[in-house]
Amino acid sequence: MSVTLVCGARNAGKSVYCRALLNSILNHHEKVAFLDIDVGQGDGTPEGYLSLSLLSTPQFRGSTVCHINRHLFSAVYFGEKSPENHPAVYIECMNYLVERYTTSLSKYPLVINTCGWIKGVGAEILNATKQAITCSHVVFIQLPSEPEKCPIENLETSRLVTLYAQSEGKKKLNTKSLRTERLVQYFVENRRGRLGDRLLALPRYSFAIDRVQCYLRDSSPVYYYLTLAGSVVGLAVDPAFVPAAEATEANEANEANEDAREAGTPWTANVPIPRAKRTPKLLRRLPVCEALGLGVVQSVDLRRNRIVVLSPLSRNDLERVNTLVISASPIPSELLSSSLPYSTLFQASNLVGAGCLPISSRTNLKRDFPQWRVCWNKQSL
Repeated sequence: MSVTLVCGARNAGKSVYCRALLNSILNHHEKVAFLDIDVGQGDGTPEGYLSLSLLSTPQFRGSTVCHINRHLFSAVYFGEKSPENHPAVYIECMNYLVERYTTSLSKYPLVINTCGWIKGVGAEILNATKQAITCSHVVFIQLPSEPEKCPIENLETSRLVTLYAQSEGKKKLNTKSLRTERLVQYFVENRRGRLGDRLLALPRYSFAIDRVQCYLRDSSPVYYYLTLAGSVVGLAVDPAFVPAAEATEANEANEANEDAREAGTPWTANVPIPRAKRTPKLLRRLPVCEALGLGVVQSVDLRRNRIVVLSPLSRNDLERVNTLVISASPIPSELLSSSLPYSTLFQASNLVGAGCLPISSRTNLKRDFPQWRVCWNKQSL
């Protein structure tokens, strides 16, 4: 089957071309696979996603329409808008999805949408993508303002197709606003009413602290509960993860079994452990595993040893989750407030340091000033 790799600089129109190419392939094939590894502006996924989907219907929508594809064949949550900080882990995530395609969907044609980073390390990532899977065609979209050559090395001329993008027009929304809109659309499909109330209306699921593992990025592991509270997290399933309680119980059971064998007395397995420590396993590296969706940590209860998460996922999917990957971006203010400038935060007042992430400027949110102005009269002073 044909494998088409689409690459080009930022804002060159890669996603629009991929949709047109997918619709063209659907005229000749019943289904087509789509591998989207653009973590910054994914087509149908929130920020930080690498996804593999199997499409059977045409994709008719513009680039500014916020569409969320909730029926992904496979996905990995990277959690950042660019692979710049962790390129090696990004390549591992891409290889994971390529393996999923080769083992399950290789009978369908494939279209690959890449990031808009084509220089330096970005060029190395593109070459690693080509090495991971044999591409029958490579489409390079070139901007008229930045004449660049295709960064992929050792590529046959017959397999390379160079297209020239149209001149950039005025956009209604910038890339940052589009990422925010997609994230809001993921949690709240209907934007009527207060978005904060709709976020709180999502199903709640409580995870035992010692039954999950967490990746906090650069945050301090000592204050993991402050970092998690009020943050967006990726909900994933890691088959290699063994909860601390089960691992400790298994070790204690093995020790008891060995002592029983030496003493010649009967022995039993699965001996409960009193006073087991209840802390999540904190990872130093991003786990490359299957992602089921996103959630918002509503609270971290240290007394009951529970982590409460709001998520639109079904209960069956939430029961499979054992890995929480914190997002590098904060939760959108639209989901926390009902109005500006005097906003009400939908979180507990005792959660000091909720969402401990770097503060970013929000130029798209303007504060409403009163109509009247105060004028000082020098003579009255």
